[in-house]
Amino acid sequence: MAAKSIGDESYAISKEAARYLRALCFMGKVSHNMLLDFKSLHILILMGADVEELPVSIERLIHLRYFDTLGTRIEYLPDSIGKLHYLQTIRVDSQYFKKLPNTLKYLVGLRHLHIPSIELPLEIGRLTSLQTLPYFQVGHEKGRGIVELGSLKNLKGTLVIHNLEKVCDKEDAKSAHLFQRPNIFKLKFAWSELREGEINDENVLEGLQPHPNLKSLEIDGFKGRNFALWILKMAVLEDLDGCWIELNNLVEIRLTSCRECEEIPRLGQLPHLKRLYLHDLTNLRSIGSSFYGIDIYSSSNGVQRVTITLFPVLERLELSKMSNLIEWREAELTTTTEISLLHDLIVFPSLEYLKITECRNLMSSPSHFPYLKELEISDMDSALPLANICGIKLTSLTKLEIDKVDGLVCLPDWLFYNNQNLSNLTVRDCPNLTHLVPCFEGGRASLRKLFILNCTNFRVLPNDFHLLSSLEILEMSKCPNLKSIPYPSGKQTQGFTSLRSLHVSWCKALTSLPCEMVASCAASLEYMILVGLTSLTNFSEVFSHIPTMPRVTYLGIGDVPRFTYLPTDMGSLGNLYYLCVSVLRFTGSSLLGGIS
Repeated sequence: MAAKSIGDESYAISKEAARYLRALCFMGKVSHNMLLDFKSLHILILMGADVEELPVSIERLIHLRYFDTLGTRIEYLPDSIGKLHYLQTIRVDSQYFKKLPNTLKYLVGLRHLHIPSIELPLEIGRLTSLQTLPYFQVGHEKGRGIVELGSLKNLKGTLVIHNLEKVCDKEDAKSAHLFQRPNIFKLKFAWSELREGEINDENVLEGLQPHPNLKSLEIDGFKGRNFALWILKMAVLEDLDGCWIELNNLVEIRLTSCRECEEIPRLGQLPHLKRLYLHDLTNLRSIGSSFYGIDIYSSSNGVQRVTITLFPVLERLELSKMSNLIEWREAELTTTTEISLLHDLIVFPSLEYLKITECRNLMSSPSHFPYLKELEISDMDSALPLANICGIKLTSLTKLEIDKVDGLVCLPDWLFYNNQNLSNLTVRDCPNLTHLVPCFEGGRASLRKLFILNCTNFRVLPNDFHLLSSLEILEMSKCPNLKSIPYPSGKQTQGFTSLRSLHVSWCKALTSLPCEMVASCAASLEYMILVGLTSLTNFSEVFSHIPTMPRVTYLGIGDVPRFTYLPTDMGSLGNLYYLCVSVLRFTGSSLLGGIS
């Protein structure tokens, strides 16, 4: 049943009905006496910003199983909640919440604790029925040690362990008994960034071996030079018989801010790994054979030919903020020539998304990306990694985004010819880019979005630019050396018949905007901005086509020479709802003469 308080009235439920009510969802302020009549409640949900505190009388709801606060201003729960021995679920959804009572440890039947990130009360390990605990913050004082997790045998789902620098050693870490938690599928190990004293991260991580059922692993802030052996092998050691069990159920791995590590774990052999994120590994210089896990294939199977597949199901890979990374090597068999000839090597057969950012010194990368669809590269000095990835072997690309690649002069000549489904291209902040490609052959019917932004040395567009018949969005901005846009005269029926958005701004050397190009997109154009084109000589001819744009809704014109008035038939633009004009020179009201 739902109830709501209005003004000074609280609820309109008879005492007789309240006595037998099992579930109550209440919106509004809760008075001290209100809960006294609901002695049989199993479910209580309090909602609304008017709820600022919970009355002590909640201790009378001795049958309560589920308690939820949704969008309230509650900052703490009263100590009396520790008397609700049948309570199984506490869910607090409030940005104002600050504290759980120390009496929480008496709720031995509590199964699910959903709370924002706050300090947990002491002795959380006494909640032996607990199944859901989103995080645990290790502390030095008694009752906050990692040993508290050791008695929580029923934990499942996600667990984040913070402040691991406060764990004493390997044995202390092992007291959490994570290896015995088969239902924990997502683990995050986090060390604080700002800390002093001895670094024992390697030793501690060695004691945090998870159960082989683990599906997601994140390590954040680890300051050891080498990962624990179980991380490097991606396998955990069984205590009873001493055999290694591979972590073959892993679907996602994140290694973040592990700034002292010099080597990446062996990952290529993991059969179910779909997502891999490597971030802020500033001491890493090379990604090589250990990353692929090739060393496990050190012998041949007689004379039978064997196919080795590395990263068989990996779909998403991100490398970011690795300032000392110099090389990302190809996957190669390092055994004898005879053995190499008996193996077929397949790498990244499922990878669809690759992002490389803030790897400023990276000079090389692999070229084995047979099904790559989306590629993002940014903040890099050399263009060689881009050239390697977009080599002749790549034929599946649909989206390419390049940002701040200083060494980029042009894109690979064969980019569009090989990738005939490439629909989205962005090149931004590449100061040495002079041109894109010799021609768009292969991509004329597929390219839908083209952005060339802040490329100060960009000068030339391909001569077949006008043949991009599927182009929907075109933006060229802050390209001060672009002088012309190629478009053959008398070709009004060709060109940008699908263009919906045209944005050309701050291209100060541009002298002409082809009228044929504007005419070709007049019927489809919805959004047009022409700003900062101070060298444009044919603006009046271009602007004469604007009244023939029935679908245009947004029109922005500024800092364009010889712009003194709007066409007299501007009133025909029935869909225009936003008009922004900023002119160099105009007299009186001549500019607005065409507006009815």
